[in-house]
Formats: sequence, structure tokens, C-alpha cells
Amino acid sequence: MSKTQIQVSCVEQGRWQKVSNKFDAPDSFFAPSSIRSLKNIDVFDNLKKGRSHYANQSKVWSAVNDKLKDHKVSSDTSNLGDIMKEKEEEFKAIEEEFKCGENVNGLAIFKGTGFLGLDLFNSSKIYKDYFYKIVKGVAFDYSYGKKKDKKVDENELKYKTLDMLDKIDTFEKHRFKGVGVGYEERFESDKLPGFQLMYENNLIHMAVMNYSKEGL
Repeated sequence: MSKTQIQVSCVEQGRWQKVSNKFDAPDSFFAPSSIRSLKNIDVFDNLKKGRSHYANQSKVWSAVNDKLKDHKVSSDTSNLGDIMKEKEEEFKAIEEEFKCGENVNGLAIFKGTGFLGLDLFNSSKIYKDYFYKIVKGVAFDYSYGKKKDKKVDENELKYKTLDMLDKIDTFEKHRFKGVGVGYEERFESDKLPGFQLMYENNLIHMAVMNYSKEGL
């Protein structure tokens, strides 16, 4: 029974009229990891300056246009969603390749042995809702036209994930009021931007994103 104002970013630069009376996003829509990272860095910078949870809209539109070029998709309105429509079958194949485990509440992403990021949630149910969006968001940036890396030792990746979680505990964190309830602890160390959303001293969501332009 409350109202909350939420800052959002537009991913369709050329459409300036509504197409529906209600706000909606199809289940097939997801955010590319590099754009998530870009927005996270921008929001952190603005919060440190005493501003709102705002990401530079021009940067988002520029990133969308880069993705359209990368995926060789033409869009009259520079719509990120047009890539997902055109390559729908490819993204469905990714869902078939990766399975969401039961009683799991987080995942770490690697390219070869290089750590790219992780997402942790406070419940396996919420994790399941986001799992395929996160995986496809990474594939959006990294899969196409890239050679597969040699097989890596899963135990090595488990060790690196635990080591990264230990490092995150030592990072300097800046606390800000959450958009809705709770508070955020944001950090940027070793070129790893991220945040923790906390409520009543419980972790709701942690995201660490190393999806920089240089890493693509």
C-alpha cells in the first residue's frame, strides 16, 4: 500500500509514443551484461555525488546501438529488443544448454578461468526467476563468433569464486538508501563494480560485474 519512484533507462531510442496502456516486458527480454555493468557504474557515480539512482541515458542508447551493430540487426527505432526477436532461436538454445539447479541461490560467471561476475539472491525461487536472463545476458556479449576456451577445472573455478567472495568482504563499501526498502552497499575495487542490497541485515541481492568493454 505504498508508492515508489523508480529510475529506469530507455533501450528504444526512436520510439516516442506509447504502444500499450500498461507497462510490460516479455519474458524473453533481458539486459546484456555489459549494459548492466555500465548502468551500475553510472548509478554509483551519481549516488556518490548526492544524486539519484540515475544512469546516463545517452550512454545506454550508445551501448544499444553498439549491440545492434555487433549482432548485425537493423532496427528502425534502435530497439534492443529487436535483437532478441531476431535471434530468438539462438537464445532458446542457450536455455537448453544451461540448467538452473534446484536449491541454488547464486551463480558465478567465468570466461575460461577469468572471473566475469556473480549474482546471489536471498532465495532459490527468486534466483530461478533471474537465472536464464543472467545467462543470456552474458551470452549476448560473449558467445557470438568467439572460439570456445579449453576445458577448465571446475574445482579451480569453485576456489576462485570463494576467493572472490572473501575479497568482496574486504572492499570499501559506500552505503546508500535503497530505492524501495532497505539499503545498498556499493563498491568498486580491482575494476569490479558491484552492490549488495540489504534489508534488516539480510542480503537480498548481490551483483558483481566485470563486463567491461575492454573484456569483450
